[in-house]
Amino acid sequence: MENVEHISKARLKAVAALSVKKFRRSEGAFLIEGETLLREALAAGWDVLEVVASEDWLDKSDLLATLRQRKIKIDIGGDADLRRLSDTANIQPVISVVADRPISLRGLPPDARRIVALVGVQDPGNVGAIIRGADAFGLAAVALTEGCAEWQNPKVLRAAMGSCFHLPLVSDVPVDDLLAWLREKEIAPIAAVAHGGDNVSQFSPPRAWALLLGNEAAGLPEDIVAECKHRVTLLTPGRAESLNVAVGAGVIMHVLTQSREGAS
Repeated sequence: MENVEHISKARLKAVAALSVKKFRRSEGAFLIEGETLLREALAAGWDVLEVVASEDWLDKSDLLATLRQRKIKIDIGGDADLRRLSDTANIQPVISVVADRPISLRGLPPDARRIVALVGVQDPGNVGAIIRGADAFGLAAVALTEGCAEWQNPKVLRAAMGSCFHLPLVSDVPVDDLLAWLREKEIAPIAAVAHGGDNVSQFSPPRAWALLLGNEAAGLPEDIVAECKHRVTLLTPGRAESLNVAVGAGVIMHVLTQSREGAS
């Protein structure tokens, strides 16, 4: 491949370090695997810093011209190199380094009036699926409080299927700061609770709302539920004891965004 060199051992080590959370934080960058996520990142205007790809992929991909046009660093990686960078058993032919975009609650746009806030949701698959659902139903942002799975986690990125590049994601928010910001912005917190809330299918949300979702096992802490004027429950007539938090979140987001008030 003309003007493209095999990745050096030193550079491979530095890129592989981004598989660890503390290095992602210190370097302000994270890894994405595969062509689909790379296309999503490029289309959404994220700053792709580097790609490590097989020579075969570089020979065949129509993205090569775009990578060169944007002056993105390109390295050839062999199977062993890509295996070292991969988080999955099925190795992708291209792995990319993307610059993070840290954002705070106060950095959200003024029209962010319908959001999802996760409180202690720890499973990366659930976090990714909820982000994907928020994107699908047109919500303005997702806030992840302290203790949630990091959205730059490879498993979250895979589950979100590119949605992490489509809407603002606020990380490591102290719960007290979240509640204070909601009060300041006059955004009504809606607590999703397993029992005792209003039937969500009959609930009329206010114009500005934040859906609060709790930990997979424990749900929302009682003191946080107490801060929420609105509480909704997804009624399930079947015999399953409960729904997965991501599945429940998707149903609730659909109902809230389809209601007359929520859609305005």
